[in-house]
Amino acid sequence: MPWTRRLRARVSRLALDTEPPTMPGVFLDRGADRPGARQPDADARAYEVMDLSLRCGAQLLARGTAAVDVESAVHAAATTLGLGQVEVDVTYTALWVTADVDGYPVATSRVVRQGTPDYQRLTLVHQLLTDIVNGDVNLGEAQLRLAQIESARRAHGRRVTLLANAVLAGAVAVSLGSGWESAVAAAVTGALVIWLAAQVAGPRVPARVVAGSGGVGARAAT
Repeated sequence: MPWTRRLRARVSRLALDTEPPTMPGVFLDRGADRPGARQPDADARAYEVMDLSLRCGAQLLARGTAAVDVESAVHAAATTLGLGQVEVDVTYTALWVTADVDGYPVATSRVVRQGTPDYQRLTLVHQLLTDIVNGDVNLGEAQLRLAQIESARRAHGRRVTLLANAVLAGAVAVSLGSGWESAVAAAVTGALVIWLAAQVAGPRVPARVVAGSGGVGARAAT
């Protein structure tokens, strides 16, 4: 919609914040027991291992996983797949990996774009990392699975998500002892808040502004 694009542009000029949303993340303890480091497959290069590790980390970071969890996950994957002396640096918008390859330091990085909450994709990446660390998949299999995860569509569309949030809001109202009128009002308000936040949200719109727009919508509805 034209008005939503204009609204996003105005908001992004007021404040720019690329901080990802807060979500429960996965934590792979760097000191946890796991199989010894395996050498990369004969036809694989160290850069492929670094690229796979960075792509997994980017998926986690874009979905709101804590930086310390992302760092541990990337380090565990790269080390298990055969890289030595791995160092990982994580910021809100980028990942860096440095490793020792045949006695020479090699570094690569990846810029991370803010994503929307996607627990299904987060779970799949978590399972892939667990399989890598446990030695259940090799580099080629991991690359194939990650490509499928990255290209997979969401399990549910926006309309289903909107309806589910409306039902949840109504159910909460009922659980608190409200009548059916209040439950319907809560469902409509919940749907309005989610819809308005989706219209305002954009890659250059701060998360706090999106949350604020939902609060304005809730206030207007009441």
